[in-house]
Amino acid sequence: MSKIYRKIFWDTTKYIILRNFFMGVTGIINIFFVRFLGPYEYGKYSLVWNLISTLGPILSLGWLNTLTKFVPQKVSLQEKYNLLSQSLISIFFAGSLFLLTMIFIKKFFQAFLPAEIKDIFYIFIIFVVLVSFFNAFEGFWRGLGKFNEFVIIDGIRSNTSSILGLILIIYGFLSYKTILKSNFFVSLIFLVILFSISFKNFNFKILNFEKQIIIFCLTFLFGQFIYMLSINLDVLLLRGILKDPAQVGFYFASTRVPKLIETMLISQIPAPFFYYFSSNQNFAMKNKILIFSSKFLGFIFGIVGLIFFSFAEYILPFLFGKNYLESVEAFRFFSLYLPVFGFVVLFSPFFVSENKPFIFISVYGLVMILLYNFLNIVFIYRFKFFALIISYLTAFVVFVFIICFVCLIKFNINLIYNFLYLVSFIFISCVVEILFKIKIAPFLFLTLCFSIKFIKIDEIKKFLNFLINKDIKLNI
Repeated sequence: MSKIYRKIFWDTTKYIILRNFFMGVTGIINIFFVRFLGPYEYGKYSLVWNLISTLGPILSLGWLNTLTKFVPQKVSLQEKYNLLSQSLISIFFAGSLFLLTMIFIKKFFQAFLPAEIKDIFYIFIIFVVLVSFFNAFEGFWRGLGKFNEFVIIDGIRSNTSSILGLILIIYGFLSYKTILKSNFFVSLIFLVILFSISFKNFNFKILNFEKQIIIFCLTFLFGQFIYMLSINLDVLLLRGILKDPAQVGFYFASTRVPKLIETMLISQIPAPFFYYFSSNQNFAMKNKILIFSSKFLGFIFGIVGLIFFSFAEYILPFLFGKNYLESVEAFRFFSLYLPVFGFVVLFSPFFVSENKPFIFISVYGLVMILLYNFLNIVFIYRFKFFALIISYLTAFVVFVFIICFVCLIKFNINLIYNFLYLVSFIFISCVVEILFKIKIAPFLFLTLCFSIKFIKIDEIKKFLNFLINKDIKLNI
């Protein structure tokens, strides 16, 4: 591996460590939020926060990734700030349109708005706009090569607002509004600071967008829109069909720990590979890395998921309290998505490197929006919040199978057998544990993987050496 690759690898490692430190603090505080609020109020908070955290990036119009890509290409500092100015101006107009649209909906179609959004209507709208501005500033900081600095800024903001919210809840303000309002006001203060730092370089007359920049923005806007639909329609269906915020609370409690593992560990993995896959034109090398990394990550997070599966009845009540006993079985089975997500996480940078991102986004959108939510509509009345777990696991496995077939047809990369092995080993491990009522699933999974040589110790050693030693060849 060349010096630049190793530099990117270690810079990314620092980035992941910083992000995980701040997210870890926030995650610990969120455990107290879940315990203190209870399923009903926590359900309200989760619904509103989920909408804010997904509508905000959509309103940022794809500028986070666009600024990350194009700011480094500009020579002068003023040219870089011109791009930032363009992003903020366009987001301002998008935010204004969003405000008018929401006011129109409230006036004429307010029956479609959940009560928890009506109660903090204008804070909700402004908060979404604040998140979109934060996304633009984050993209700009990344483009300047100061991505670690921005992680510190955003981490302090997140931790400060969470600590403030926790203090208020301890003092008796036991409402979802307490957390949202503390987040809102702290975020507003930090955004004012970011604006004041950059204000002298703003150019409010720069509106001549480059064609390439527009195309790039629209591409990521489309991807973000697909992502929003895939993670919000399910909760809206659950809330709308059952009319019970507690069901939303039980659902988010059952998914919080696996989602935290995803955010802190799995979702950070593609960062160096976006650069490496795009810079390295050796298709055979990318092929080998993709094949090995997918099964290796599936194996690692298979162990994690099965530990959660085996010990769910101890882990969830310990973290969130007895109010969430209904979430235990859902947590047990939802944890099984971790190895599947680990298996597919590097597919995205691979498709981008081959200039085929729309294939990956389109397949994801078709399966995780249409199939997933069709299954939700069928199952919600019967299984309540557990229906979302059943539907998600089914749809996500189907999605990965389709992507594996696409890789075979488009790139002649056969990942299907590895995925079949992974899913089969997990299935067998879970069935044996359920039948014999012995906490054996993680150990049985390990035994199957090594005995059938799905994973070899020599392969792991060679891959780790390849990451840190440029003289090692990857022959796996």
